Amino acid sequence: MSNYTLNFGGELTKEMKSFCIFWRFSMSNQRYVTNVQVPYLLVHYSQLSESEPFIKPKINTNQELIIDGAKSDGVKIIMPTAKCKNSLKWEFRNEVHQLHFFEAADRRKDPKEWIDFSKCTQLKDLDVQADDNISTIIHNIELEGKDNRIAYAVFEKENSKGASAFGAVLPLYQSPIIEDVLSIAKTKAEGEKVFPKINLTRGILGGETTVAKDTGTASYITEDHKSNETSGYILIAQGNFKNIPLNHNSLMELYNEAFFRQPDKFVAYFSSLAQGNKESGNRTLASVHDDEKNAVTEPSKALPVELFFIDKLNNDMAKLDPYI
Repeated sequence: MSNYTLNFGGELTKEMKSFCIFWRFSMSNQRYVTNVQVPYLLVHYSQLSESEPFIKPKINTNQELIIDGAKSDGVKIIMPTAKCKNSLKWEFRNEVHQLHFFEAADRRKDPKEWIDFSKCTQLKDLDVQADDNISTIIHNIELEGKDNRIAYAVFEKENSKGASAFGAVLPLYQSPIIEDVLSIAKTKAEGEKVFPKINLTRGILGGETTVAKDTGTASYITEDHKSNETSGYILIAQGNFKNIPLNHNSLMELYNEAFFRQPDKFVAYFSSLAQGNKESGNRTLASVHDDEKNAVTEPSKALPVELFFIDKLNNDMAKLDPYI
């Protein structure tokens, strides 16, 4: 069970069930990363009313924030500075919910200092064993110079020039993809620090004959990548925040500029996810009086997941390498 504790400014609580960390980035010509926005952190507390509610964090003070699941799944995420920007709270007769929206970094710091995953000890690879009678598509993603990563799923959108958008959902490995992006982020397009090439190899494992076969490789960021509009985001989610629908429109919605011009829309989107318990559902006017049932979120048995999404891959580009 993925039970998490949060340490914020020396105060410890054990009632956190869901969290989400969200970064947005853009690339310039020749794969240079020119802009990485400071990450947002959303934390959802879900508890029975018999527990002491978590006190609202100090809003105007930057303090170290630690998400610690070391005792359950080895996840430990440290943010040296965090500022609470917005908080929502729901109290019913038998349950309490809180959503806290943090700007999880100091804009004046170097991006490599925004977040620290070095204390994480969770899995390094995904178990991809398949039953003899079930065929499984293995999505093997390689970032230039990094170990291969096995993804749960990938998404592609194509136009006449090839793949225009690419996304992947992966377990939160010991070295998240965001670390690679932050390590090469630069304010100016100079030197050799460029976004790593992305190669996807699909294979099929299992089935009636228990075979493994390669179905080809696709490349998404190459040496000749010259689009000035390529951009995307990386998201780490646990608990109810993993309820984001896996379709292109939903993935694009997260990329919507309105989220960043009007943070209240961003909070509103994720607050609906936080309350989206599939079994109990949201409280309504018809059920608000009911104190026999509750919609308290249960801890997730599964690891957090990482959503990696890139859009506008081939804008202003005349030709791309062949894609699957």
